[in-house]
Amino acid sequence: MESSDNEKITDLEDDSIDLKFISDLLIKEIQSPILQSLPSNLYKKIAKKLEYLSSQNYDDIELDIRDKMILLICESTKLLLWSRYKKINLNEDDFFSPIPNTSDYSKLTDEEKYILDAKIDRAERKNAVLDATLDGNEKILDLISQIVRSKHIIVRFLDTVEEFVGMDMNAYGPFDPEDVAILPYENARSLVESKRAREIYNLQYRTKET
Repeated sequence: MESSDNEKITDLEDDSIDLKFISDLLIKEIQSPILQSLPSNLYKKIAKKLEYLSSQNYDDIELDIRDKMILLICESTKLLLWSRYKKINLNEDDFFSPIPNTSDYSKLTDEEKYILDAKIDRAERKNAVLDATLDGNEKILDLISQIVRSKHIIVRFLDTVEEFVGMDMNAYGPFDPEDVAILPYENARSLVESKRAREIYNLQYRTKET
């Protein structure tokens, strides 16, 4: 019976997403000691619902009701995600928390797997640094340093940036708003933190030649 129920919620229709539906999922997740199976397209449908509500034009009290509805859907979604990740040992505040539990990986949506994979990678890197340091393995730490210094990331420019020399001593730019480029990590982080660029993860973008 359980597998049949899970099959029924694999995909959602657009009109099936509302505050009650999300609240019911949240209550079920909180009340259950184990991770529940969710519709595979849940977060996409929530996003579409919020986009639809935000695009509707109302006046006075109807506008206030719409805004409160959006707020409640957003808060319920945050609580749902938080309650699910508490069950797989994702403690954001504890540096020494164990590697997240992946036994329920198949019950996660693609979006949740995306988050979990990053946390697993973070935990494994933490362990690698601690193990190499405490074991006195300087060669591993040197290798880690080389990896960090050679790291490049993709950014989309939000502002005009003149040509500059990167940490790898190569010339980059000039760049105009909406240009995309692969830059050394430290240079990219500086541009992102100054809000002159934004990091992106989609490798399908066409990069500007440097």
